[in-house]
Amino acid sequence: GLLNKGYRTTLLSTVPPITPVAWSSFATGMGPGRHGVFGFLAPQREPGSYSPPPVRRDAVQAPSLWRRLSDAGLSTTVLSVPLTYPAEPVNGYMVTGMFTPESATDSTRPPSLRDELSSLGFMPKFQLDFTRRRVAGRAEERLERALASDASSYFADLEDMTERLARASLHLMQQPWDLFVTVFVGTDRLQHVLWDDVVSSDSSATLGRRIADFYSSIDAAVGRLGDAAVPGAVVILMSDHGFGRCAGHYSMGRWLIDEGYARHLPRRTYGALRTALDATGLKTLAARAIGKGRVERAVRASFIPLDWSRTVAYFQPGTYGIRINLKGREREGIVEPGEAYETLRKEIRERVLKIEDPAGGGLIVSRAWFSDEIYDGPHTAWAPDILLEPNPEFGYHLVLGDLTSERRVTVDPKTRGSHRREGIFLVAGPGVRASDSTSPAGIADIAPTVLWLLGEAVPKDMDGRVLSDAFDGAPAPRSAGSGDLTAPEGDGPPPDGSFEDDEEIRERLRGLGYVD
Repeated sequence: GLLNKGYRTTLLSTVPPITPVAWSSFATGMGPGRHGVFGFLAPQREPGSYSPPPVRRDAVQAPSLWRRLSDAGLSTTVLSVPLTYPAEPVNGYMVTGMFTPESATDSTRPPSLRDELSSLGFMPKFQLDFTRRRVAGRAEERLERALASDASSYFADLEDMTERLARASLHLMQQPWDLFVTVFVGTDRLQHVLWDDVVSSDSSATLGRRIADFYSSIDAAVGRLGDAAVPGAVVILMSDHGFGRCAGHYSMGRWLIDEGYARHLPRRTYGALRTALDATGLKTLAARAIGKGRVERAVRASFIPLDWSRTVAYFQPGTYGIRINLKGREREGIVEPGEAYETLRKEIRERVLKIEDPAGGGLIVSRAWFSDEIYDGPHTAWAPDILLEPNPEFGYHLVLGDLTSERRVTVDPKTRGSHRREGIFLVAGPGVRASDSTSPAGIADIAPTVLWLLGEAVPKDMDGRVLSDAFDGAPAPRSAGSGDLTAPEGDGPPPDGSFEDDEEIRERLRGLGYVD
């Protein structure tokens, strides 16, 4: 129904087209160089670390769309958007999304909203129960075996996640709002693990029917929200990225070792040191003296199996990027800034573009950029030095990999589908010019377009543009503050978070195949 009466085009995601980078651009209307998020890990939280902690909202160095609207007196409700934890004050309601610890008490605004939704039976989930069980005790079980033996539970879990979110959205839609945002994550989870079946399933077979039924449930949820929206609302349907086949995991860490850019420590060396620390109790004593979190972070960073005194470049997991081991930036950097740095990154880029698929028939990487070629803004220095785009023909998931193994390619059942830059964009409602466009939009264009639709000024520092081509004319400005909600309270400094929370999120990301 939306397609028949809406404007649609391709929505280009960020480089790389991964969850935290893309959703931060959606939320801020800015590219990574301005909002400061470049992957699943946040080097800003531990400058110089080779294994920084997971990214959180405080890594986003630009105001969100909902914060701008709240400050202007408009009402906003935001549900399940990744990288919104901990929840920020808004003039309305918020339930955070991906990267939220299960035990978090600061995942909703107002804080009482969690208990309210839980009592009604539809507090949104932060991860699938199916995945949680595997991470907790069945991680050794191959995913395809788990699905083969318990596919009904997997799809029931996906549908429960979708239904909870839809019911929570419908409940909160009864309150005043100017902007309402809901993110359904089930399609992403399904397409990562069952992409081959998604694109080729026989709808008459059991698995094919389950897949078709799940997409029908997502479609129905979108329809329910559209029907419940206030009269005259503009509906935008978008994705943070697209999808395609994934031929496997390609170890960029191993490639860097094979090419002489990195040296790994023997497994027995760092394994024995870990064991010695635990056996002697030194780690426990240090934790009592200076805090468990600080000790665990130091241990984690110290036992990455690379010899930093002989490593000039390394792959940073969760970023699709290579970093130079730069003196003065990395804790044990050895590459001199200036000419040595420039020569090295040019050499690596030239060579990485020649990596051939071990199975034959093409190249692994289709494009490689220096960060300062594609990013603009004050936070570009936090980006990897070289950003890689996998050849979409194969869609290899680029990972650090097992550095002690000579194998560069592994097939991971968690990643049968991988991200592409080309996603979807559809807008329908009053004043929309119904058509298909050959001119793609960018994910950073959505925030300025929403501000424009609500009659708010578009900040000059936004990288995105107003998608005015989708409309017959400029919309009439809406009156600010359509509800009677109070203005947002001041947002104090974000919490430091605990080591346990960081490790929970890191383990969840490993379970999803996003980081090593």
